[in-house]
Amino acid sequence: MSIKNSLYDLSRILNKSASIINDIETLTSGDTRRIKRRVKSKAKNKLVYGAANKISKKLNNNNYYRRKTK
Repeated sequence: MSIKNSLYDLSRILNKSASIINDIETLTSGDTRRIKRRVKSKAKNKLVYGAANKISKKLNNNNYYRRKTK
């Protein structure tokens, strides 16, 4: 595994850890407006990024098969 891949994996782990810590801080704050805002934001991001990932996978798969058949 290259250094580039290792650093990429490390950054993803750190980002996920920071997100979990932020969730815990939000829940322990007891601020209902902040909790609602966080839940709404996470749901919206999941929807948007999920759709973007599906489109990206379809495009990548189509390009892969087109290159193979030429």
